[in-house]
Amino acid sequence: MPRRLHAQAQHIVDAEGFGGHPKLLRQVDSATLAQAESAVVSWLDTVDRADQRKAFWIGIGATLGFNILVIVAGVVFWMWSTGRV
Repeated sequence: MPRRLHAQAQHIVDAEGFGGHPKLLRQVDSATLAQAESAVVSWLDTVDRADQRKAFWIGIGATLGFNILVIVAGVVFWMWSTGRV
C-alpha cells in the first residue's frame, strides 16, 4: 500500500475498534471515514493478484537459477584448481 494511504487505512482500523460501543461510535467522523474508505478501496481495486503471484514465482525461479549457477561455477572452479579438468 502506498505510504500516502497508511494514515487513511489506520483511521479505518481505529474506527472499526469503536464499532461495538455506541457511545464511542459517535466520535467517528463519518464523512472523513467514507473518504478514507473510498481512497483505500479504489487503490485495492487496482491490485492484480495474478500478477503478484506470477512475480512471486518468477522471483523464486530466478533465485534458484542464480544459486544453481553459483554452485556449478564453484564446482568447476574447484575441479580446475585441483587439476581435474
